[in-house]
Amino acid sequence: MKTASNDRWVAYLVAFTAAALVLLFGLQRFGIWQPSEIRVADMAREVMAGTPVALDRPPAQLRAVAVGFGLGNASEMWGRLPGAVLAFLAALSLVGAARAAGDRRLAVYAGIAYATLPLVFFNARTMHGGGVAQSAATLALSGLVMALWGRDNRARVAGVAIGGAGLALSVPAAGAFVGLVPVLGGVGLAAMLR
Repeated sequence: MKTASNDRWVAYLVAFTAAALVLLFGLQRFGIWQPSEIRVADMAREVMAGTPVALDRPPAQLRAVAVGFGLGNASEMWGRLPGAVLAFLAALSLVGAARAAGDRRLAVYAGIAYATLPLVFFNARTMHGGGVAQSAATLALSGLVMALWGRDNRARVAGVAIGGAGLALSVPAAGAFVGLVPVLGGVGLAAMLR
């Protein structure tokens, strides 16, 4: 029997499935093709070995690759997996934030649109770049939107937790100024305008 509740879950399932297919499927299907990705993989191996590394970027992306290597082996798939999982979680948090601020249709479209953005797609599926910073900012923004405009207390509490985790990850991913100010400023401006 078809009900509004079934339609809701089917819509969310479509968004979650689309995000998982785009961001998580086939991480091992292509090799390392860019020199900076090789450099990040080598630095992550050195971090795992306990060798001091001179960092030229915020450490979160490098640590994510090292965590992936530690979970599996030093391969393309395991190095890319933590960034892809973070991007997937960011897409899910955006679905929750859009649902808190809008409606079900907006939430589904927001999740699919975010996961299929070329910048999100490429950052999530490579070991270099700003994938962790991008996901952290999305988690922080989504969580703060849920905390401010959530429909019930459960959504607001989840928003505080997601937003806090995103802000905490933003500092080692992009630095205190770049990681915090745009997100907090954007949410503050939206709150004032609303």
